[in-house]
Amino acid sequence: MWGDRQLAEYRDLISGALEAIAQKPDDGQKCSGSKLLFVRVGKHLIFYRLDGNRVFVVRILHGRMNLTALLAEEG
Repeated sequence: MWGDRQLAEYRDLISGALEAIAQKPDDGQKCSGSKLLFVRVGKHLIFYRLDGNRVFVVRILHGRMNLTALLAEEG
């Protein structure tokens, strides 16, 4: 079901999203009760935080994963 083509497409989507985050990190959506921001990429979410002028990607998760647990861990 998931072949090389699908892998390449998703890799390109995620890579593009990471580049967009690097260019405009404040464009992400804020996570309620957390310092994390996120962007949607297909069925995945990229969670990251800012530290001055640096961006730290915390996790890339499928939307079906337990996002509440992530937010509790990262505070």
